[in-house]
Amino acid sequence: MTLVGVSALAAALGIGKGTISKQAAAGKIPVAERDKKGNPLFDIDAVRAAREANLNPLMRRAAETTGATGEEQDDDDAGDVPGERRSGPAPRSPSALVEQQKLEKQLKNRRLLRQVVDDEGLLVLKAVVEETTMTLSRRTRDGVTGLMTDKASALYAFIGQQPRTEPELRVWLQDTTAQAFNDTAHAIAAEDGDEFDDADAVDEPDDPQPDAAAEAAAGA
Repeated sequence: MTLVGVSALAAALGIGKGTISKQAAAGKIPVAERDKKGNPLFDIDAVRAAREANLNPLMRRAAETTGATGEEQDDDDAGDVPGERRSGPAPRSPSALVEQQKLEKQLKNRRLLRQVVDDEGLLVLKAVVEETTMTLSRRTRDGVTGLMTDKASALYAFIGQQPRTEPELRVWLQDTTAQAFNDTAHAIAAEDGDEFDDADAVDEPDDPQPDAAAEAAAGA
């Protein structure tokens, strides 16, 4: 009968040395004898028979399939290097209950935020903003177009008084267009019942004309 030590037995059975030591101490596998240093020696055949008789059949099947169970692998690591610190178990993923609680909390926060926004009148739909902006743009366009059309006779009179240079026409058109925008803004504000501060508005004459003194100087 050939006797082997813990390491050789563990290698023969495909399990960890820590598992061999634990099972021997618990009496699950027989110790044939001990060497001069007191270390246990085992008969491989006797240990196999004892493991077949004493261990859980499901554990034996798992050991045969994978070579060692998770418990045996942990014990193997502990037995190889005594005192070595092992890393803790891998963190478990959150349970379904935890995930459900997180989702409910997020939904609750969203409902509270929506309630505050509604109470304070802070919620403005994008479609409403776009429609309002588009409507205001069209009203401004129509108003300025109509006012500039009405200025056609004034432009004709301005040109007919005397020959005009291009810079003079540019100034006339710029002043007239600015006045048209100001008048349109006033009209829209009045229609909508909004306050309109015209303190900064530049008052322009209905029919901008060159200064009389400047004309006289130019004619001279």
